[in-house]
Amino acid sequence: MTAGNTLVTLVRRSNEIDPGHGARVGAMAACLAAAGGYGIDLPILRYAGVLHDVGKLVLPPALRDLRFRLTPNERRLIEQHPALGVGLIRASGETVHPRVLEAVLLHHEWFDGSGYPLGLRGPLIPLSARLVGIADVIDALLSARAYKRAWSAPEVRAHLRRLSGRQFEPALARLADGTFERLLDARDNTR
Repeated sequence: MTAGNTLVTLVRRSNEIDPGHGARVGAMAACLAAAGGYGIDLPILRYAGVLHDVGKLVLPPALRDLRFRLTPNERRLIEQHPALGVGLIRASGETVHPRVLEAVLLHHEWFDGSGYPLGLRGPLIPLSARLVGIADVIDALLSARAYKRAWSAPEVRAHLRRLSGRQFEPALARLADGTFERLLDARDNTR
């Protein structure tokens, strides 16, 4: 799990829009895990954050860069990136911890079962995927994109509260809201 391995290098080189997104997601997921006392291996969780969107590498660049609103067909393609990511990791020949693979595959599952790719709900979603998933949303909302402005911290916190029990596990949404300043510090101190 070194920073110079093939997968991390590919992710960093391919993401021209926001090369630090994965590292920030990993840092915030690890911060949440530590704050919640979850006892999960933090370096593994950081690595899961770095790799969570690796499946986007095999999508057409126009979709990967997300500079526009998606059509239903484009959305279906984007929703394949978790499974594509697991396939890409396995094809790389690198040894990756199973928690990394589950976070890559399941970070878009929603607590109410309406996420993808499997439609898992509640505690059936592995903790690593729930942690990476909420960190992914927080970083994405705080980041400006060609199609949206960066949200303010109060807007993101309101979003966490609004989607608690729907997208996010309620206890995890409360933890993220209650430790939001620490999450921002972890995000800001990631290089």
